[in-house]
Amino acid sequence: MSDNASQPTSRSFMETCAGLGIKQAFTAYNNPKGNADTEPMMRTLKEELCWLREWPSADELKTALDTFVEDFNSGYLHSALGYKTPNAFEQEHLENQQATLNLAASLTGCITTYSHVLPTMQESATNKLEKMMFGT
Repeated sequence: MSDNASQPTSRSFMETCAGLGIKQAFTAYNNPKGNADTEPMMRTLKEELCWLREWPSADELKTALDTFVEDFNSGYLHSALGYKTPNAFEQEHLENQQATLNLAASLTGCITTYSHVLPTMQESATNKLEKMMFGT
């Protein structure tokens, strides 16, 4: 995700990305917080990996980057995630989502189980209402 600053929107940068098969994605205009969550991660990546040394080959950088991302997601605590790792946060989210789906399925089961009672209740209420209004 990129903002609409001069570097990522420059012709040469966009052509280079296209030539490498990189599809650019931009934040909305006039949205200063559009990539605010991405910026700290990119800063950490630069400080803890990219700026520490010269990279003799793209393959070596890619291997180091893959390792960095794995370590980042499994071991780096984030204040924005309640001091959990991204992997732990995602796992918790998935478990909560599954619990919600299980509850919804359970409630749907209750409605299905008692659906045969609803027409009887409705019919009874209708009969009582008719008696009250029309004395029948």
